[in-house]
Amino acid sequence: MFEVIKEVLIEELAIEDEITMDSNLRDDLLIDSLMAAEMSLRLEEKYDVSIEEAKLVKLKTISDVIELLKRKGVE
Repeated sequence: MFEVIKEVLIEELAIEDEITMDSNLRDDLLIDSLMAAEMSLRLEEKYDVSIEEAKLVKLKTISDVIELLKRKGVE
């Protein structure tokens, strides 16, 4: 799952910084709200899940994204 998220960030959002499980979406990767929405859409498409905006804004790190997807049943 980490590799898929990393791929989305690199290919879809053109993130060039090093991406780790602990990378902070805003502080380390400089992802703004528009980019977060785009990331969410790509992950929803890849995993066939729905990510509510209220939960999206609470995500801080890549680990948080993975935990949210796991709670949605993604393995």
